[in-house]
Amino acid sequence: ALRHLHGLRRIVPVPLRNLGSMRLANFLMFNHHEPEQGIRLRRFLVGIAAHLMNFLFVLGCWLLGFLNTQCVEIYAVLDIAFNLAVYLTIRSGLNTRFEDPSLTFLQISTPAMLGLFLMYFAGPARGVFLLLGLAMFCFGMFRFRSRDFIYLAILILTAYAALIALLAHNQADTINLKLELLQWAAFAMTVAQFSFLAGMIGDLRPKVREKNQALSKKNEELEAAFQRITEQNAELEAAFQRITD
Repeated sequence: ALRHLHGLRRIVPVPLRNLGSMRLANFLMFNHHEPEQGIRLRRFLVGIAAHLMNFLFVLGCWLLGFLNTQCVEIYAVLDIAFNLAVYLTIRSGLNTRFEDPSLTFLQISTPAMLGLFLMYFAGPARGVFLLLGLAMFCFGMFRFRSRDFIYLAILILTAYAALIALLAHNQADTINLKLELLQWAAFAMTVAQFSFLAGMIGDLRPKVREKNQALSKKNEELEAAFQRITEQNAELEAAFQRITD
């Protein structure tokens, strides 16, 4: 029986234990015929790592008693559902029908709204979530230009102002309104500076791309000229060989 199994192992071209991992890899990633989609998916997976780190931070807030169980559960369900929807949208190719196929604005603004949801329940730990909000802006440098950072900053600052208004209305006895407004102003100034600098970096991408395209064209011209010189040398050598013969 052992010899029979050993013979079957030789016949099967791919070990059965590897089929599952191969199929999973093929499902998760794109092939080489879709390089742009592959880049978008890899960036999405980098974003997943950021989501996991943020979730660990949320769990830490829960363990320390700053967040209740219900709001953490709601956050986890919404975050998982959102990331699954984004992944399926990219994996199915539906994202290529949108003006922004990378879905960058959506992938930054939605987690920001989830963060503001947690901030409503975070009590005195509310301000620490602002640091996580700044980290999300870094992902915009993959795709955003200055105007995109401005739109994102306006959206987040408006939503944050609405959060402060809700706190002032529903939890007036438990918040320091002056402190909340001061934190909003500091966050607004920080976001404005970051958006300006990151936008400048983003605006450089088209110029770098144009330079690369020009260099690529020059390289092609040089390669074509080198090929012509090589062919001419071969013809001269052949003519010289005929003469000497």
